[in-house]
Amino acid sequence: MQVILLKNVPGFGKTGEIKTAADGFAMNFLLRQGLAVPATANAVNSLKSAQAKIVEVKNKEQQEAEKLIKSLNNKAVLLEAKASDKGTLFKAISAKEIVEAVKTQLKIQIPEHSVKLADHLKMIGAHLVVIELLNYKINLTINIKPNA
Repeated sequence: MQVILLKNVPGFGKTGEIKTAADGFAMNFLLRQGLAVPATANAVNSLKSAQAKIVEVKNKEQQEAEKLIKSLNNKAVLLEAKASDKGTLFKAISAKEIVEAVKTQLKIQIPEHSVKLADHLKMIGAHLVVIELLNYKINLTINIKPNA
């Protein structure tokens, strides 16, 4: 019996795959547990259209990410922090603070996990930070100045 998997089934197949299963396995386990549906012509057509929509959405997300990358690459963000007379910050600048600064100053929303800090930002001055979005690496300059 041919079935379309609705969920991953370990050792058998992944979501969206059309698989041939023994009738007993399909009827007594896959269909009964809601893990699959029979692979009728209508079900196969709707699966193909759903997969086409997923590809379309992924392509659109990719284009938006590329536009975001072009608008963000080699930009600079200014942060103010309390610092000693020697230029050492009392508190390191975190990825969350960088994300907030990008959001407020550049009007671009980026996920916090995409900010890759090589080391803590604990000194006054310019720091180069890498942001990774969808296999792209963006250089962002963080300028830190002391609070007045």
